[in-house]
Order: sequence, then structure tokens, then C-alpha cells
Amino acid sequence: MKANRWISLGLILFIGVAGVLWAEAQEEGKKDTQVTEQKTPQPEKASPRQRRTNAGAAQRRAIVRQKMNQEVAARQDETHRTSLKELEDIKKIAEEEGATRTVEAIQQLIEKKNTEFRKGIEQAERARRERAAQMQKRTKKDGAKKAVEKAKGIEDDGGDND
Repeated sequence: MKANRWISLGLILFIGVAGVLWAEAQEEGKKDTQVTEQKTPQPEKASPRQRRTNAGAAQRRAIVRQKMNQEVAARQDETHRTSLKELEDIKKIAEEEGATRTVEAIQQLIEKKNTEFRKGIEQAERARRERAAQMQKRTKKDGAKKAVEKAKGIEDDGGDND
């Protein structure tokens, strides 16, 4: 009989918690729809000064990004050199003890780490070049769109003067 009471109590508690969670989810859904129903303000056209400022900011961000990439690459290179130095030290000790198989295994490990490191650098450089090319294409595409919009604006203005 006691077990049935505990089961009933647990079931009631579970249903209560589930109901509260369901009600909160329903309320969240209402909030989400209210937010999406509000009209978002349209951005004003940027003045020439703002466009120059935005372009300067983009250049500054690109420079900062480039510096950060260089710092990351320098840290990775330093870490790689440190690990290789440790392996070289172990290899030297093994050579002194005459452990030729150990020396060969360590040399293979050094070569493997060097190969992996070079592949990683090449892959990162390839990805960076691809991103730069995509950004360049996007910039050209945006520039072309602006030129078309400007040309359309001139055509529209030309028709009003008649």
C-alpha cells in the first residue's frame, strides 16, 4: 500500500512539473511570435562619411585579424619546436646508451610530427586564401550591386526632369 502511495505521489509530482514546463514553453512561444510580429526599423542609408568610416573599420578589422593569425601561427610554431627539442634530447640520450631501435623510432616520430605540422600549416593557409578569395568576390559583388542601384537611381532621376 505504501508503495502505491509513493508511486501515486511521484506520478502527481511528475505531471505537475510537466504541466509547469509546458505552460512556460507556451508562454515562450507567445513571446517569440510577439517579437517577430513587431516591425523592425529599416536602416537609414549611410552617408558617404559613414561609408568611409565603415570601410576604414573593415580595414582595421582585417589588420587585427591578420595580426591575430600571425600570433597564433607563432605560438603553434613555438609549441612544435619545443616538442621537437624534447624529442631530440631523448634521441640524444638513446644514442649515448646505444639504443639504435629507440633512436630510429624517435626519428620516425620526429619526421611524422614535422609532416603533420607542415600539412596543418598548408591546410590553414589554403583555408585562409579561400576565405580571402570569397571576401574579395563578395566585395566585388556588393560593389557591382551598388553601381547598378546607383545607375538605376540616376535613370529614375533623369525621368523626373522632363
